[in-house]
Amino acid sequence: MNHHIFKKLPIALVLCASAANAPADTLPHLSENEYINDRLIATAVGDAIRTNCPTIKARILYVIIQTKKLRDYTLDLGYTKGDISAYLENPEAQARVRDITTAYLAENGVIEGVSESYCALGQQEIANETLVGSLIKGN
Repeated sequence: MNHHIFKKLPIALVLCASAANAPADTLPHLSENEYINDRLIATAVGDAIRTNCPTIKARILYVIIQTKKLRDYTLDLGYTKGDISAYLENPEAQARVRDITTAYLAENGVIEGVSESYCALGQQEIANETLVGSLIKGN
């Protein structure tokens, strides 16, 4: 399995202008925001699927749009570009997302190195119209 999934998250999330509605030092840490983390994990799961299944690709335009929406949401909460960068580059945060992603894949029948298992999960995610499924498409 690719252990650099978290580092492959769309760069657009990091390349954003600073906006603040509340001082960042009064906000909870980004790791505590379920909405943000669910989307980061979904992106990592989708990336693992598309990387390991030759018949599934990323929905690039949709991923870009969703990345911009997530960036705007994060900035609207009052976080800054620096907050976002620090969180995405944090080794503990990367390990946490990697561990959650690995567990999710295993719990859903993925066997490392077996592309058919990634493909099966990808098709299931697409059919169930999950957040992960919205980020990928079959050929």
